[in-house]
Amino acid sequence: MLHLPQDIQLCIVGYFSTETFKAPEQHNAWKTATKTLSSLCLTSRGMCALAQPLLYRTFVRLSKGSEPDIHGVVGSDIGVKATKTLELFIRTLLDRPSLADLVWYIYYEKSDTPEEDTRALDETLLSKCLESTQRIPAFDPGSENYDWHDTWCSDLAKGRDDAIIALLLTLVPNLKHLDIKSFRMTFNRHFGVLVKQSLGIASWVKDESSSTASVPSFKLVTSAPRPKAYLPFIWQLECLFLRKQNWRHSNVDIVYMPLFYIPTLKSLNLINTWEFFKDNAANYQMPPLGNVQHLRVEGVESCSPGLVTLIGNCSNLNSLEYVSTGFSFLEARLDQKWLDVLEKRANTLKRLQLILYYTDYYSDGMVDSISQFDLRGLSQLVFLEISQDIIIPEFSSQRTELLDLLPSSLESLVIRDIDVTFTTTLSRFVEQDGFRYFPQLRYVELVEKEDLAGHCSNSTESSENFDIDRISWSAARTQLIEMCQKAGVKCKV
Repeated sequence: MLHLPQDIQLCIVGYFSTETFKAPEQHNAWKTATKTLSSLCLTSRGMCALAQPLLYRTFVRLSKGSEPDIHGVVGSDIGVKATKTLELFIRTLLDRPSLADLVWYIYYEKSDTPEEDTRALDETLLSKCLESTQRIPAFDPGSENYDWHDTWCSDLAKGRDDAIIALLLTLVPNLKHLDIKSFRMTFNRHFGVLVKQSLGIASWVKDESSSTASVPSFKLVTSAPRPKAYLPFIWQLECLFLRKQNWRHSNVDIVYMPLFYIPTLKSLNLINTWEFFKDNAANYQMPPLGNVQHLRVEGVESCSPGLVTLIGNCSNLNSLEYVSTGFSFLEARLDQKWLDVLEKRANTLKRLQLILYYTDYYSDGMVDSISQFDLRGLSQLVFLEISQDIIIPEFSSQRTELLDLLPSSLESLVIRDIDVTFTTTLSRFVEQDGFRYFPQLRYVELVEKEDLAGHCSNSTESSENFDIDRISWSAARTQLIEMCQKAGVKCKV
């Protein structure tokens, strides 16, 4: 790369998309871009001025056991080298604050396994870190976290990653996107306390007026927020991901709830944080989340009261994505509470994704608590992606019409996990010329179950009936495609 003419190098950089510098899932493209930008920084001052802002835009820290060919912003980011990379990155930002202003995306992964022992920071870096923490105002006397700062400094001296990542976040004032993946969500307790204090959130206290002997209730006590200079990035952050590597272990401490109230936060994504939504979480009186416009929840049981409470509190919700994991049959149920809370968001909700994954083993004998999932009240909805089993429950005896379930405002409709039981419903929709009732509809997609043949054979006792079911489904599908062509609607099956 060092021997290429500068105009060719400029051309290479020009082909990098914005996504290349913010999506760690696209590992190969990201790795190539990072290596190229690192080389460009060494060619000349002019090229460095061009490449450096892109190079420092993203910081990715992968834990031991991640993709072996992924490289961080500086060097390899695997195993022990990952800690060195983090230390080097922090040292650079402490020495050159102008580079810290460029960082707007951080993906931080921590496995919290015994193999990843802590490493004490060298004295020079530790001295700079401790000096930086002194800019953080102390907690008010009497606060439950009054002595927290001393603990933070002690953990920094030990080289604990949870203390170091909290320090990193105090150095990046323009951070827009934070994605944290950890085995234990309590791993980032220092970060949680920082945000809590900055927003003026004192603590959750028991509400004696609402509590009972068996069901305690808690309310959020707040005071005046700190000046914006206290922790600048929380007045810039727009997207937050909190992920757990293993949904069965540990829990999300209630200290994380204040993170949801970051004023500029528009997108909140909670992956496998199932413990947070257990029954006790519903007892916390959450103020309205007027900031969150996009909410994504994955790997949480749909029947969790805390989940419904969270959705109901997002007063300006524009987009909702819920994807189950299929670990429990309880995840394959959406009851009347879901409909009620969705109708509360009818004036703002435009995009809705409800995907339920579960096996036949779990669904065997399950009785749905709602016979029809009527979404017609969502008058602003333009995009709907939904599992067949939600709108047409497997054990429902009622005749289901799509016209009686879907809002007329739809522009795009995607129905997933379709089996042959959908044949009758689809045929009636075609016979009724259903598109007349959806004047804005421009896209329809039907996604069959991977084991559709198995579902066909399980629904009959003979191969002859199986063939009939399959032929009927194919005919209904063909009729839909023809109707879409006549109506000018793009169709994918």
